Amino acid sequence: MKKFSASTVVLVVVFFLMGCSTTKLTWVSKPAVREVGNNFFDARLRPVGIKSDAAEVYKAFIFSLKNKTDKELKIIWNETFYVHDGGMSGGFMFEGIPYEDRNKPKSPTVLAANGSLTMKIWPSDLVFYHQFEKAAVGFDEGTWIHNELKPGQNGMLLTVKVGERVVNEKITVDISVQEVR
Repeated sequence: MKKFSASTVVLVVVFFLMGCSTTKLTWVSKPAVREVGNNFFDARLRPVGIKSDAAEVYKAFIFSLKNKTDKELKIIWNETFYVHDGGMSGGFMFEGIPYEDRNKPKSPTVLAANGSLTMKIWPSDLVFYHQFEKAAVGFDEGTWIHNELKPGQNGMLLTVKVGERVVNEKITVDISVQEVR
């Protein structure tokens, strides 16, 4: 009878576990960061999300804006929209906006002359309330959850006001979902 070494048993177990593992997916953005500019501002948009091992799931964007003028600039959030595959799908929420108020009118963000800002923004239409089962303490609990960005063109139609002039800029990246190997 043949004897199996400990290393042989370990190898067999590792190959067995690899065959039983679930497929991991990661979100990929091309380009990783989209930069646009005009006479009034430079803007950057980068998808971000939750990282785990070699995988990442995009759920939000890091948005940066640099005012290139000597005038005050205003981001008009009520006219700035999430873009997916050419269509507009709601606006954005960000820090300071309660989940339940994500679709209500928002005040403009004012950017001083030659100022800049960077903020994390989430598409409002990709947020939902998840109700958990009846808790042991006798009341229902739930939480707001951000869904992932879907494959395809994702980004924003940015609306900015400089003085009396309104400037729109479409900023998008192409997102795909790939298997992690």
